[in-house]
Amino acid sequence: MARRLWSLPAAVLLLAGCTGVPAPGGVNVVRHVTAEGPELPEPRVFRLPAPAPKEDAPPDEILRGFLVAQVDPRNDHAVARRYLAPDVTWNDHAGVTVAATRVGTPSIAGDVASVRTAIDRVGTISPRGEFRPAPLPARQTVTFRLRRVPGLGWRLSGAPAGLVLGRDELRGTFERTTLYFPNQARRLVPDTVFLPATDQPVGTAVRALLGGPRGWVAPAVRSAIPANTELLDEPSVVDHVATVNLSREIRLAPQETLGALVAQVVWTLTEPVFAVDAVHVQVEGEQLVVPGRPGLRDHRRIDWSEYAPVPETADTRLFFVRDGGAYARDDAGRETRIPVAQSFASIAVNRAGTRLAGVTLPVGGRQSLVFVDLASGRARTTLTSNRITAPAWEPAGDVVWVAHSSGGIQQVVAVSADSARDAVSAVAATLPGPVSSLRLSPDGSRVALVAGAGAASALWLARVERPAAGGRVLADPRAVAPSVRGVTAAAFEGAAQVLFAAYDGRRPAVYRADLDGYDLVRQRDESLPAAAVSTVSASAATPADRAASVGTGIWLRSPGGDWRALPGRGAGGVFAG
Repeated sequence: MARRLWSLPAAVLLLAGCTGVPAPGGVNVVRHVTAEGPELPEPRVFRLPAPAPKEDAPPDEILRGFLVAQVDPRNDHAVARRYLAPDVTWNDHAGVTVAATRVGTPSIAGDVASVRTAIDRVGTISPRGEFRPAPLPARQTVTFRLRRVPGLGWRLSGAPAGLVLGRDELRGTFERTTLYFPNQARRLVPDTVFLPATDQPVGTAVRALLGGPRGWVAPAVRSAIPANTELLDEPSVVDHVATVNLSREIRLAPQETLGALVAQVVWTLTEPVFAVDAVHVQVEGEQLVVPGRPGLRDHRRIDWSEYAPVPETADTRLFFVRDGGAYARDDAGRETRIPVAQSFASIAVNRAGTRLAGVTLPVGGRQSLVFVDLASGRARTTLTSNRITAPAWEPAGDVVWVAHSSGGIQQVVAVSADSARDAVSAVAATLPGPVSSLRLSPDGSRVALVAGAGAASALWLARVERPAAGGRVLADPRAVAPSVRGVTAAAFEGAAQVLFAAYDGRRPAVYRADLDGYDLVRQRDESLPAAAVSTVSASAATPADRAASVGTGIWLRSPGGDWRALPGRGAGGVFAG
């Protein structure tokens, strides 16, 4: 079968042919991206063709027309090229930058003109459709030059290589899609990318999924779909059931991996954007039968909930510390003290509600990490150090991560709750400053880190790799929201978003962002007191329910409401998990 590779340029803005003077400034809200993947169909026909240039148009209008026309990919951006002087070449495959542009007033001297343009970079796009926020400073000032061409009017005499597209221009041209790949813990890991919008969006997503994990998250996941598997027909969707017919390579998959294979297809295609409720998986036109599920034809997410990115949480209580004691608050607002002998600075409880990990209050300048079995009350002290951050449980509830400092050296370690061994593994990544807070994603494949000192602290996301030799490795930390500094706390909200707080010395600010930093939105935070948020947490059972610790109090917020203070003192408020 003939297969076509849809090509998207690498995500770099090259300002070849134009002079630019950097200008101060930044972008506060990050939003948009584009994409490519293996064997994708041609983009759908551009719905509103870009207008051709007018002969009597002034230089600034010509420049605006050129920027707008870049969204029309037909015939190698033929309309955009009409804004260029006849002898000017433009490499439209050199890169993609997502940016807001502001065209200035032209300066005209006879038959030549120049137009200074402010480009507020939002981010770049990888060949696979991965969004990367722009580093600071995000603003560039570029001077475009034009000349008057007989019979045509003003035309650009130079153009930067690559595309510069605004957020609005990307809509309708690309679709933001979440692909799912299993990790070693048999949890599906969301990988959100932008794919070219086509008339067959389900087929586009399947082809991207068949290409396997290839981006930043790839070393932390795998695919249960055998290599070289092809989509034999465009999927049909009837009554919200998608039928996917795959090639014979599927028969090479080990029987024990078929469940993960079907799960990643089902979770990918039942994302809301596709309006699909169930998936019928075929191999060369025949129903794929999964061991243990012989009668299951139309697969739904609930049928494969054991692979869900967010494991079920048995304990929905909010846990916190008051005067060194460990407390729990249930959904009815009843508070109970957890009977443990130690005095804690911070605590965390696993999703099953069976184990507590706590960091003790300093004694003689030292803190300890303590594990407590909540059924028996038995406690075991493991790590002791000068300073230990609040603990964070892995999804399985048997390993805790902390950052600890001793002798002026900080490490991030994963500590076993089941054995006398202290560190399962230490961080291999170079971090951009001291770590004051960390949290594991519900699938266990990412860590959110608050790193840096004071006003320079920022939110970072690192990948969790598990080498064949065992242990864990923290790798390739990336800034999630470079425009937000003074970050004080972070937590995961569901599978694919992070909730975090910042403080500018006057008031706190609470944000929510996609894990790639694409959709950065400030949340309602006016009702919080004017102080730094020390911890923030989202309920695993109901992610929209949130808790924040500010000063000596704990604040709760439900969907659509304001933050409200809980009675009494409290600190380190976190939900189980």
